[in-house]
Amino acid sequence: MSSETLLFVYGTLRRGGPNHALLAGARFVGAAATAGRHALFVDGIPYLAAVPEVHHVRGEVYAVDAATLAEIDRLERHPAWYERRPVRVVLDDVAKAARRDAGPAFGDAPATLACETYFNDRPQGALSPNGDYGTVLRRLARAAARPAPTSRRRR
Repeated sequence: MSSETLLFVYGTLRRGGPNHALLAGARFVGAAATAGRHALFVDGIPYLAAVPEVHHVRGEVYAVDAATLAEIDRLERHPAWYERRPVRVVLDDVAKAARRDAGPAFGDAPATLACETYFNDRPQGALSPNGDYGTVLRRLARAAARPAPTSRRRR
């Protein structure tokens, strides 16, 4: 039996991202956000940095086998460019259930899940306004779906 690693992806590996195909054989666990605050920078591609502590960064969790993890490590150039490190995340469904079931005293303290993700503490680009690279992916998808503008000459 092969062991799986829970991997939190926040950028191009997410659904709709150009590298998502690498996760074709992985088991989708759910949408999530980091339990702690981190910084997400964007310069064409996203960079997750430990500081400044700005956002609960949004992403997805997948259970990946060792071969898939090794392939993603190569993509991310781990450990030379991105470094794979532990991160705690809160699954969206877990957070909703905790708020609903725990009552007012504990509704703001949902259970966390231990995952791995890729950090780059030498980020480039601008700080994300919301900690969600998914907004960039959705904007790119909408732009790709729009018909090309037609040029009209005025006479």
